[in-house]
Amino acid sequence: MQDLVPSWKLKCLIAPLTFSMLVSCATPDVLADELVERDGLFYRVGSDEPFTGRSLKYPENGRLMNRTEYRDGKKNGVSESFWENGTLGQKGRLKDGRKDGLLETFGANGDLTGRYNHKNGVRVD
Repeated sequence: MQDLVPSWKLKCLIAPLTFSMLVSCATPDVLADELVERDGLFYRVGSDEPFTGRSLKYPENGRLMNRTEYRDGKKNGVSESFWENGTLGQKGRLKDGRKDGLLETFGANGDLTGRYNHKNGVRVD
């Protein structure tokens, strides 16, 4: 019995649909000044839904200064800060707005300067 739809046509349909689904599920990036804190949760200005996505902060020089992930209005996930020259200055994870897990610090030249473990916002090493 012959296939109803040739396999090459299925492949051509599946790839764009998969990409479309991934893009539509991506969390939004917003500028940090588009977020407001109310009762311990972060919201986009004018929204009543707790923010999920990433905030980006840019100073006057236009280089990324900070990138932080949020989930359900709380800082959850990776948080990174950058030196004025654009190199990574600090990278760690946040859980419910507190440092949780490994925090790494870097000098302005990119060299690792420290590694610290945290649990519920308290340094444990």
